[in-house]
Amino acid sequence: MASPSVPAVDRKADHLTIAAGEGVLHGAGSGLDAVRLRHRALPGRDLDAVALDAELLGRRLAAPLLVSAMTGGTDEAIAINDRLAAAAARHGVAMSLGSGRALLEDVGVLRSFRPADRPPLLLANLGVVGLDPGMAARVVELLGVDALGIHLNPLQEAVQPEGDPSFGDALDRIAAVVAALAPVPVVVKEVGFGLDADDVRRLAAAGVAAIDVAGSGGTNWALVEGRRDPRAGRLAAAFATWGRPTAEAVRDAVGAAGGLPILASGGVRDGVDAARCLALGARAAGMARPLLLAAREGRADEALETVVEQLRIATWLAGAARSADLGAAHLQDSAPG
Repeated sequence: MASPSVPAVDRKADHLTIAAGEGVLHGAGSGLDAVRLRHRALPGRDLDAVALDAELLGRRLAAPLLVSAMTGGTDEAIAINDRLAAAAARHGVAMSLGSGRALLEDVGVLRSFRPADRPPLLLANLGVVGLDPGMAARVVELLGVDALGIHLNPLQEAVQPEGDPSFGDALDRIAAVVAALAPVPVVVKEVGFGLDADDVRRLAAAGVAAIDVAGSGGTNWALVEGRRDPRAGRLAAAFATWGRPTAEAVRDAVGAAGGLPILASGGVRDGVDAARCLALGARAAGMARPLLLAAREGRADEALETVVEQLRIATWLAGAARSADLGAAHLQDSAPG
């Protein structure tokens, strides 16, 4: 699948445009619609008494939400990241920047990765292919972030025209970065096809600080690559429904992680989906595409405010005093008969 190398900046510009368009959503759902929260007509407290604050990676958040990694390295990314970061800062939630590979190629694009506002928890992001401790340390230093995210994207790399599906030493690379960056936390995530429980166990043993299952249901990055190249499109078509639904991936990851924080992303559309993820055992829920579309339209703050309030209402209606208290007891299938 090798082809002439395309600069990361140009690739990111393609990704941003295509990911915001039509025809790139995963062909299978996230499974979150089947997760039913209990409805308590007597919730036991006033709505404004419900607390959403949470702790993640040693930082205090006003709500257990993450603006998932999206973009960087392009002119458009400056405005988008500024809008997303301003919204995340105002509402006290975490944010992950887009892949910093373009920054390593050209430090001149630093502004597109360094938003004007600072959320309470900010993560940098790099792919595992070719990653070494020096690269990881350089990105963390340039961006002054609180943590590093490492993304796993084997399917995307296999389909991408200029991709590099060299994953044989991926776990060793992650462990080396974890050791080199300590005490800076390292979070590992998929990019929208989910994580198997065996992979969760291996990542936990490698010393990562948290794992984002990033299941199916949102943007399908194989299909995104398929929009960039005809041959990639022919390959990607067979993988339109590939992967593990987010709800299933969260359940299994929580059981396999040995208490390590699990983050849930992949097809999380709103605050009710976020509440479902928390009830399944996730520590926080991440969103990308809905917030990307809102940011492009200049309404990131409004969109994130809505998600926060939806989460508060869902927590209240499920009968919990705090979003951090959501769990199996708040699911309909766990309710007493």
